[in-house]
Amino acid sequence: MGRIYRNSPISEVVCEFRFEPSVQWDPTVPGLMFQRLEHDFPLRRQNRTLEAGLLAGPNGLQQQFVMDERAQFFSKDEKSFVQVGRHYLSVNILEPYSSWDKYLPMIMSGLQAYREAIGTVSNLLRVGLRYVNNIKFSSAKVRLEDYFMFYPHTGDKLPETHSNLHMGLDFTFNGDRDILRLQLQTGPRESAEHVALLLDLDYFLGRPSDVPYDELSGWLDEAHSHIEEFFEGSITDSLRKMFGGVSGSND
Repeated sequence: MGRIYRNSPISEVVCEFRFEPSVQWDPTVPGLMFQRLEHDFPLRRQNRTLEAGLLAGPNGLQQQFVMDERAQFFSKDEKSFVQVGRHYLSVNILEPYSSWDKYLPMIMSGLQAYREAIGTVSNLLRVGLRYVNNIKFSSAKVRLEDYFMFYPHTGDKLPETHSNLHMGLDFTFNGDRDILRLQLQTGPRESAEHVALLLDLDYFLGRPSDVPYDELSGWLDEAHSHIEEFFEGSITDSLRKMFGGVSGSND
C-alpha cells in the first residue's frame, strides 16, 4: 500500500485479469510474453492449476473443473512474478513489498506484454487488486478489539474464546460497479504460543467489461486508494505501533 510500515504485515499482493474467452487462445502467447518481459523476469516455470467454471448442460448450469497450464515468469530474487494462462493474467509480489509507485508500472508492463502477444483485445471479465496481510502476534490469545476496528461481536451470552475466525463484508463503489471485499480470518499458526491473523482486502470489478483498457491505470489507482483507506480503518493505534511506524518517517 502507499503507506508502508517498517514491520509491514503485507505477505502477498496480486493484480489479476480475467478475459472473455471470445478470442481463441493461442498457446504461443506465453513465449511471446516472455520475450518482452525476460529482462525483468528472467526465470521461467510452468504451473498447473485447477479452474472451476459453469457449463450449460441438459439439466441447466453445472460446475466443471478444468486443469489449466500457466506460465510463470519470476524476477531474479523470485519475490515477484507474472503468471499467464488461458484468458488469464496476474502480476504478483511476495514479501517484502516495496511501494505502489513501483508495483503499478509492473502491472501495466505485464498487461501491455499480454496485449501485444495476443494481438487482439479481449473484453475484461474481471480485474482485481488484492492485498493479504499476515499479522503475527507473540501470544496464544489476542483480544481482537485491542488491535482491530473490524472484528466479530459475540455478545455476552456466547463464549469469549473461539478456535477459528473467518468473517467478511462486501462494500460497493461507483454505482455497484466495484466491490471491496474485507476479510479477517485465522492465519497459519507457527506454534501453539503464537497467533496469526490474515487481514485480506480485495478490490475487484463487479461488472464485466465496464472499464476500458486506457482507463485501467486510473481504476487501479482508485482501487489502491480504497484498499489503503480500509486497511487503516480496520486497525487500531496499538497495531500500528506493533508495525513499528511508517518506513522513512519519525513515527
